[in-house]
Amino acid sequence: MGNMTLPLPLYTAEQTRKLDRLAIDSGIAGIDLMERAGAACLTVLQARWPECRRPLILCGAGNNAGDGYIIARLCREKNLRPEVLHVVDPDRLSGDAQLAAQRFFDQGGTTTAYQSMDGSDHDLIVDALLGTGLDRPLEGGFRDAVDSANRSGLPILAVDTPTGLGADTGCVHGTAARCAATVTFIGRKRGLFTGQARAHTGHIVFDDLQVPETILRSVRPAAELDSAESLRKLACRSATAHKGTHGRLLVAGGNQGMPGSVRLAGEAALRAGAGLVHIATHERHADTMALHFPPLMCSAVGNASSLRRWIQWADAVVAGPGLGTDDWASEVMHTVGEFNGPTVLDADGLNLIARSPDVRSNRILTPHPGEAARLLDTDVGSVEADRFAAAQALVE
Repeated sequence: MGNMTLPLPLYTAEQTRKLDRLAIDSGIAGIDLMERAGAACLTVLQARWPECRRPLILCGAGNNAGDGYIIARLCREKNLRPEVLHVVDPDRLSGDAQLAAQRFFDQGGTTTAYQSMDGSDHDLIVDALLGTGLDRPLEGGFRDAVDSANRSGLPILAVDTPTGLGADTGCVHGTAARCAATVTFIGRKRGLFTGQARAHTGHIVFDDLQVPETILRSVRPAAELDSAESLRKLACRSATAHKGTHGRLLVAGGNQGMPGSVRLAGEAALRAGAGLVHIATHERHADTMALHFPPLMCSAVGNASSLRRWIQWADAVVAGPGLGTDDWASEVMHTVGEFNGPTVLDADGLNLIARSPDVRSNRILTPHPGEAARLLDTDVGSVEADRFAAAQALVE
């Protein structure tokens, strides 16, 4: 399996197809990549479901179907008893996919045209219906096969991408396979890690199919996947460190009746490694804020001058949690605008700058879909349909 260096590169479907072409141009035969993909899937199948004896393999179109036929042949070689149902007649396959199917038939394998299934004679389903090229809702036999697989109650293993899930966006095209595991190849598809993907991918396993690292590095990833493991490295401390050597953070927010989110933001900052955290909040609950989490400092903000003191003290600022959008909130945001250091704007801070945009390079915006929609003057559905496009539009 591929190296687990962090952060992990994420690619679009087109980029992974380019990596595939580059690997083939370097001298790796396409059918060999397909054989490696099939072997990777079988390894995961046997590791996660060692009792599986009767897998049902759904084969569709293109190279994804080719992977499915290779998995079926390898299952037979391991004395499993796979059944193969095809949604697309194997005679209509071409190139490496056709060669993969022919190897399965040469071994004595057989396939049946998909009409229906109940799964009662099987213990696992392999989804080799469609790969990364889907950009429209599933139709016909593909939709029927996915719906039947989901109703079967059997675990589903996806080959490269769950059928029906957008490999670039993580959006579901009408319906999508709800898988227990997904084995993805050569490049991690960015759509497997966003949108609705978590409800459909299950455990994700990556295999680079032994493509040389020089080829994998030749295409700049579309995004990167961070993790708690890599973020923990940010909080590494020397043996002589103390709270004064790890920065001073001001968190501004918490209007009347909304103290919770600003306190949570401050507590999270301390747990993440900030040295000193000061909450600047509404006077109605300033006195009680630190009672819930004593390491927090807290003061009441009645006007701009009382906030400026803490802005001058801070190395970084977070503004917006529980801020509201009334006159008090507007004054807080206006004063925060005087700060030229690293600034994170969240929640109502974003709603306020949506009213009067202010572009600065020192700011990080952290909108949820509703806030992003307001910033982009669109609707939540459009944002959710392609979060990467929405993020790019926000950057621009």
